[in-house]
Amino acid sequence: MQLRISDSANRAHAILLAWQSGDLPRLRWEVDAVAALVPPLSNTYETERIDLLNGVARELRAKELPLADPDAQVCRDLLRHLAGVSEIRQPQSRSRTSLRDCLRQ
Repeated sequence: MQLRISDSANRAHAILLAWQSGDLPRLRWEVDAVAALVPPLSNTYETERIDLLNGVARELRAKELPLADPDAQVCRDLLRHLAGVSEIRQPQSRSRTSLRDCLRQ
């Protein structure tokens, strides 16, 4: 039997990779793509994971913090948990661009 990675894990991992790369348009696209996830009716576990991911996406859209701000750690931790990864590097760019600015452009 082949293990299938959940949609929530795939999307969380894609957001983390975009965040890590510092590619703001890609980050914006990945966060916006969360809204397209349809929770499966037959899998309450995945439904709850998608709900949590939607909450993280809403928080990222609302943030006025720079991408590298320590207060963004909670969102990164939740994304790492959903993606099933233990560590991801900080963004390469230490710009003062805010999450809200890069997600709403």
